[in-house]
Amino acid sequence: PEIYYALADDDYMYLTSEGGTMFLLFDRSDPSDPQEISRISFGGGRETGKVIVNDDIVYYASTNGDGSLIISLDDPHNLEIIGRFETAVDLELKENQLYGFAGSFKVWNLDDPINPELLQWINGPALAGR
Repeated sequence: PEIYYALADDDYMYLTSEGGTMFLLFDRSDPSDPQEISRISFGGGRETGKVIVNDDIVYYASTNGDGSLIISLDDPHNLEIIGRFETAVDLELKENQLYGFAGSFKVWNLDDPINPELLQWINGPALAGR
């Protein structure tokens, strides 16, 4: 698949495919030769955005009608979708809050990381006057 977004940390490389059909996880213990260890497919039609990793959880931004995805990394060889939250294209994590944008600006509280609580939703036109 063609890669849309990539993120790496000390252990893994996280990739999303163009068209949002899958999420791929690579082991990068040998950075010169990363090895795919797992992937999860979603079907077509998903507009993907950024991926944020927080401990053993991946927040996968998507504008698909069924929302963005929460993927567990508890077992890196068997990725699992463990939740969903509102649509987003771009995501940022600061302390215990997740910030996202997809036509509107959204803020989620992550006290319960698999059930993000939407704290604020500001529609796009409301942003123009600020």
